[in-house]
Amino acid sequence: MNIMKRTALILISLLTIFFSLISDRAIAAGPLRFGLYPYLSATKLVKKFSPLVDYLSREMGHPVELELAKSYQEHIRRMGKEDIDIAFMGPISYLQMTEQFGAKPILACLEIDGKATYHGVIAVKKGDLLHDLTSLKGKKFAFGAIDSTMGYYVALYMMKQAGLNVASLGSYESIENQENIALGVLTGDFDAGAMRESMFKVYEKEGLRALAISDPMPEHLFVAANRLGSEKAARLSKALQALKSSDKGKAILNALQGNLTGLVPATDQDYQGLRAIYRAVEDHE
Repeated sequence: MNIMKRTALILISLLTIFFSLISDRAIAAGPLRFGLYPYLSATKLVKKFSPLVDYLSREMGHPVELELAKSYQEHIRRMGKEDIDIAFMGPISYLQMTEQFGAKPILACLEIDGKATYHGVIAVKKGDLLHDLTSLKGKKFAFGAIDSTMGYYVALYMMKQAGLNVASLGSYESIENQENIALGVLTGDFDAGAMRESMFKVYEKEGLRALAISDPMPEHLFVAANRLGSEKAARLSKALQALKSSDKGKAILNALQGNLTGLVPATDQDYQGLRAIYRAVEDHE
């Protein structure tokens, strides 16, 4: 190896170490940024996640702060570019993020009533005459945000399986807040709407009825930025998964969602089936 080549390799190594140190210092200097997407109002998201953020601050010995994205796409972009350090993500948002920006460490996923999977519901108002998905032809439909798992991709896939597409509908809208979808169906603004099962159950007693329920899908998950490093990611993962083991931890889980029984390990492989649905919908469009 000649002197110039050896010198170049040494310089590259030194620069790598230098930028790594800068990154580590930047992380150490400021709070860890915990990103959320707008599936509920900002007020409700802050109320739900503040106990978890306070807990992680204590466990990490380092401040953690909430940051709310204005849209699903902004949330995906910020996690992908590592403008935030930790993200709570919907399954489809996670898949889009990995396709655009590459893999990130999965810290944990939700476990609801002992299961790390959940369902989507296409809901209608009790007492209407709609009997199955084919009844949606010519009707007013509310999708979730264009990048939502149950509110958009799984709902479109269910329609596709029933021989429908958006052109089959009389009209449709995309609404970011799934609570507003449920309310829109109840008030008659829409004949039907797509939402995750937990949202449906909240409003079932108010008069919603399930027209169709999806197959089980992998749950929402927590993801870390690669720049945090394996040690910090492992500590975050351990802290999240330890919540189910104490009464204080269970109270934090309950604040996030009433039937949340734990945060459990997950891998990218768990999302392969949903990845196929995502691609089928994208190809169909």
